[in-house]
Amino acid sequence: MDKVQGFMDLPRCVTGDNFVFNSTKGFYCVINKGDEVCLDSNKGTSRYMTSYRIRFYSVFLKKG
Repeated sequence: MDKVQGFMDLPRCVTGDNFVFNSTKGFYCVINKGDEVCLDSNKGTSRYMTSYRIRFYSVFLKKG
């Protein structure tokens, strides 16, 4: 985030301290004004879809 904020000439306001790993959900959530804000359970990418995409696109990657 620091590189992106620097590239866009923005003040450095987003740091690693703004994120916390939620072991129940299995991904990082944002800390906003002391509250943990996470994506809904229907958001994000399932492990199944990720492995499906890897298999699907690997055919095209091997051709290049």
